[in-house]
Amino acid sequence: MTVPSRPGRYEFRWEIGDDGCGIVHGRGPGSWGEALRAVGHDLALGQYNKNVDWLRWYVEVGDGERIAGDEVMLHVAGPGRIGLGLGGGVRVDTALAEATRWAATVTQDAVGDYNLAWPHRPAGGLLYARIHGEEAVWIDGKSQAVVAAIGSLQPNDL
Repeated sequence: MTVPSRPGRYEFRWEIGDDGCGIVHGRGPGSWGEALRAVGHDLALGQYNKNVDWLRWYVEVGDGERIAGDEVMLHVAGPGRIGLGLGGGVRVDTALAEATRWAATVTQDAVGDYNLAWPHRPAGGLLYARIHGEEAVWIDGKSQAVVAAIGSLQPNDL
């Protein structure tokens, strides 16, 4: 899949909806919108130590100078000290599974800087984003077992 690499910054807003699920507003290049919507769904669940009820992701597509023209940087901003999340070096036309895994990892690191453990299982610690087959999934940090596809996490998975 070839995605035209249009330099620019795309904003995605995440919030908790009335039903308690994560909602993501925004559009961006390639598979990034779908990847962030999957991460956003799961972000409403399994928060431990603190709670976050809003975030902003900024997907920045390279301009050929500061960022290579076919690469993406992901910035994460939120309440308090969240704003340290930054990941780069992934191509704009990255496949959906890898974009989702990467966005989940960068988001997990960013909210971790805010002292929020996510996604957290009360009896089992953190879940981690991995690729299993051709799908982005959460795995149990202890057993390494697949818990759920990223974007389909449910309260009973925790």
